[in-house]
Amino acid sequence: MSKDMTRVVSTIGPGHYFGEVGLIFGDYRTATVRAASYCEVLMLQRPALDEVLDHFPLIAKQFKEAAENKNHLLDLQKACKQKEKQEVRTAASVLDEDSSYEATVHKPSDASVKVFDVNTDDYLNPFRELNIFGRIFSKLLMSRALLSDGKYCKWWEILRVAVALISTFTITLQACFLHTDVALWGFNYFLDIICYVDMYLKFHMAFNNSNSVQVTHPLSTAKHYLRTNFVLDLLAIFPTELIAYAVLRTFSGDSVHIYALVRVNRLLQLYRVPLAFNYLESGVERETDSIRKVKFLFYLLIFIHLLACAWYFNACPPITTTDVPADRFKTNIHYCYTNSWTNYTALDFRTKSIGVQYIISLYWASATGASVGYGDIHANNVNEMVLALLSMIMGIVFFGYIIASVAASLANADAQRARYQEKLTAVKRYLKDHQSNKNLEQRVITYYNYLWLRNKGVDPDSLFDGLPLSLKADVTLNLYQEMINKVPLFQDKEVGFQKMLSMCMRPVLFLSGEYVVRKFDFGKEMFFIHRGIVEVVSEDGCTVYDTMESGRYFGEISLVFSCPRTASIRARTNVDMFTLNKGSLDAALTHYPPIKESIYKVAEERINAVRKRSKAHIGSLKKPEEKAEGATPDAETEDKKDKQANGKATSAGPTILEETSIEIDEVQTVSGRCCITRNYLQWFLDSNRFVLNPDSKFVVGLKRVTSFLIFLTTWTILYQACFQVSSNYILVFSYVSEAVFVFEIYVKFHVSCANEYGDLERDFNKVYKSYLKKKSGFILDVVAALPLDILALAGGDNKQKFLALTILRLIHLVRLYRLSEFFKSWETELNINVFHVRMTKFFVILVIVIHFFASLWYLLACPNKKCKKESWAAYNGYYYENPEDKPKMYELYVYCDCIYWCVATLTSTGYGDIHAYSTVEMVFASFVMVAGQVLFGSILGNIASTLANADSGRVSYEEKLDAIKNQMKDQKLPSKLRNRVISYFDYLWARHNGVDQYTLFHDAQYCLQTDIGFTINKGLLTKVEIFKSAEDSFLRALSLMLRPVLFMPNDFIVRQGDVGDEMYFIYRGTVEIMEGKNEKKVSKLLLEGDHFDDINLLYDVPRRRSVRARTHVDLHALSCKDLKSVLEQFTSVRTAIRDIGRNKYWDYATSVGAQEHFPSQETTV
Repeated sequence: MSKDMTRVVSTIGPGHYFGEVGLIFGDYRTATVRAASYCEVLMLQRPALDEVLDHFPLIAKQFKEAAENKNHLLDLQKACKQKEKQEVRTAASVLDEDSSYEATVHKPSDASVKVFDVNTDDYLNPFRELNIFGRIFSKLLMSRALLSDGKYCKWWEILRVAVALISTFTITLQACFLHTDVALWGFNYFLDIICYVDMYLKFHMAFNNSNSVQVTHPLSTAKHYLRTNFVLDLLAIFPTELIAYAVLRTFSGDSVHIYALVRVNRLLQLYRVPLAFNYLESGVERETDSIRKVKFLFYLLIFIHLLACAWYFNACPPITTTDVPADRFKTNIHYCYTNSWTNYTALDFRTKSIGVQYIISLYWASATGASVGYGDIHANNVNEMVLALLSMIMGIVFFGYIIASVAASLANADAQRARYQEKLTAVKRYLKDHQSNKNLEQRVITYYNYLWLRNKGVDPDSLFDGLPLSLKADVTLNLYQEMINKVPLFQDKEVGFQKMLSMCMRPVLFLSGEYVVRKFDFGKEMFFIHRGIVEVVSEDGCTVYDTMESGRYFGEISLVFSCPRTASIRARTNVDMFTLNKGSLDAALTHYPPIKESIYKVAEERINAVRKRSKAHIGSLKKPEEKAEGATPDAETEDKKDKQANGKATSAGPTILEETSIEIDEVQTVSGRCCITRNYLQWFLDSNRFVLNPDSKFVVGLKRVTSFLIFLTTWTILYQACFQVSSNYILVFSYVSEAVFVFEIYVKFHVSCANEYGDLERDFNKVYKSYLKKKSGFILDVVAALPLDILALAGGDNKQKFLALTILRLIHLVRLYRLSEFFKSWETELNINVFHVRMTKFFVILVIVIHFFASLWYLLACPNKKCKKESWAAYNGYYYENPEDKPKMYELYVYCDCIYWCVATLTSTGYGDIHAYSTVEMVFASFVMVAGQVLFGSILGNIASTLANADSGRVSYEEKLDAIKNQMKDQKLPSKLRNRVISYFDYLWARHNGVDQYTLFHDAQYCLQTDIGFTINKGLLTKVEIFKSAEDSFLRALSLMLRPVLFMPNDFIVRQGDVGDEMYFIYRGTVEIMEGKNEKKVSKLLLEGDHFDDINLLYDVPRRRSVRARTHVDLHALSCKDLKSVLEQFTSVRTAIRDIGRNKYWDYATSVGAQEHFPSQETTV
């Protein structure tokens, strides 16, 4: 591209290369290169090249000489500029056309049709190569192509799939039930016309060839369609009824039925349906879960419908002779076999209408496909037995497919949560094993819960890792350029340099109250505040000196010079930041030496200015008490601002109350001339402005109580509405529950809500407005609590009033949405046993569904307690002419029978002693059968996915252990040694579930990591003489370097004479120091808190004694390499450690000629 990005200078294709100037010379790109089509590019980076060149010194020398030849670089740059000018001059007119294209190449295009110029050679040449027949055919083609990504093509494909689905139902209905329906014939022929139009359009549908290039020429698209789906589409729409008419040549008798039957070739259109769903599910930007549910629904309807049609057609096929056979009987427009199921049912099948007969067939199909099998409709001849047998098998396979699909999708959807929960479990176990204090444990768990809330376990630093470097640079520059330009060090620097910096920016999250940096800690990062407020505080955290909000930054001096932090900074609210570390900055500056020089110059000026200000205030620094007092008003001012967040200057603002109690903020009462009434009113208004923490025990407990009451009242409301059972106990319980629900509405006005960043709202005005505006908030609760029961007192006798009362109370079932929200919220928590929570949810769902279906089953047979004669209740002895003849326990008996039928139907048991008799009952029973399969399929799928994800860590660990066993077996290790290795890995699993504890907290913020490490390891480090005088900031940094190591009893930790540079701290267990070379005699025992081999940390000496674990031992190991990385920032501590080491071990080290790990070094200031 040209420099102004408006013209294309040149194009390159497969086999070409570019970027060699940057690879060899490390210089700026000589041109901008942009993809004109989908490209697959192989990239060679300089570090990878250097790694290879290490093995080829001669070639490496040539590269080095070429990189040092600056004249050659200048010649290349000059040649590129001349070539660009020449190509711009010679192709100006073409470039002008390209300019209009390139200016819009990245804009969304709505083009759906490509129109060709029929007079161009590009369009005509392919036709000239055709024979005479091909040319005749080509005259039928349009000079247009439908683009596959265009909106017209997508909408037409949606219509075509809908036609295929509709034809599946209408064609089979016509072939099996309604072959004489003229309107249905007309509708099916209308669908056929759409199919013929679709075939013609398919000749013009653009496609992608094997090179992923879109082909649009009409002749090419036509040839492609002929080679692919043309034959199948032709068979699916071929007018087979014309062939049948050519044979029969009549419309008398059952000939029309035969014509309808031969049209079943239209069912071949169904091949489009799975292709369409596969396409929809392939895109990650769509809600694949919803698409999958719709797919299963369509498949289920098609499956049941086809079974019903096949079952009816098998009993009532068309007659191929002019006379009616003796083994047939007429029903409506069909002739059915006398030995078929239609003649052996107790439903008086002959007199039923076509619609009722279709429902009866659906009833059998549902019972058979769902494996319920009541037996009231069953096979009566061999053909029906074969069909029933196939239907049973297909039903089991079909519903098994649905269950397996649900389980697989749920397992995939829940895999990320399961892995994160495993990590959180490991974190809890680590903190518990190391006996950390409750406050620290709560901080860590809260932080990881917050990480899950914000990132769902995904590292935000890796979100754009899959993008090409150029696209990633554009994205990150767009995100961070504004913040980078606010820093004087980076202001107005080259775009290339800013792109490199933006790609190194890393998002981090801080919870309210957590430290971002601590004073005297060495810093290598710079922080940019994206959202939230941080405060500069004193060392003890009691005094706030300053606050910084979104858009501010800090730490730029530490970024350049790696100097100690000059102040502690703490998050006041939940804060989103971006960090830039020194390593990334140094790597970027190696490519921009002039920028490096200017940045260091500006940084020195800024640090000199800071030093001058420090000297100017040396007097105030000598009196920190006065400074703290001077900072107090600022802190008080900030507190006052917080307290006045709701706009009230006369009263304290709302606060998030603690878990243990519900307290009301103190209120400044109005004194003076105000009357007593006004004082009480003001007190009442202010006392109701409190805000509750949603995680407090009171709010959580109230939510659980109301959820349980919703479950119970759902049962009572449905029971009374359907069975019309009057009970004073139930009514009293219901109204007490309503009072609790009304109280909950009052409480919800005061329950704080969390925004998308996890911040709890503290302003009462915003809290109650949020509850009012929330879709599932106040309006839903009020609708569910409406006292419509009062309307039942309007008139009528007691029975009518009670009927009206029970019907009006159905409005309270709206609260079931609240119950679903409760379980949804409960499942999102991390500190739970997911399996137990989900089993509780499934139990509640099952109880409600069974009770609901059982109540409706009774209501269909006995509306208003009056049973119909043609119903299941009448056939089971529950029909009474005189209601007074009913036994005392009538409602209990009939309710138990309803529950019995519902459970038998939902679980596919289907004894058949209670079954449907009327048409309405058959429709309802069919629905319950299918619903039972779907319900239990979903439950089993959830259970399977939960157990699979819960055990995924164990499976991975066992796979690793199996690989180790196979490797040891292949290498023929002694069985005793193999058993030791296997026992060790088994012990690792028992202790840590295979989780590496050293990297356990690497995704936590630095200050939180140091708090954890310092809390656990401070006691161990301060017992070592070489670290006793070290400052806390050094110990905090060093505590992160201790690596946990486990040893089993009688395992040697080190052996005498081994080479090693680690020292060990005993955190738990007992260790034996062996005597000299005698590894069987113990000379000394070391207990918890002791350490050994600190000499190996200071000098390059072999191990002086063998050390063995007497019990299970937890050690913390510190290597010389890790110690050096920390001492680079603490030169004074390095000197002290070297001096102490020389006093203790210099004589021994010199006697064995050992080198010092920390020799003296000159320090330049």
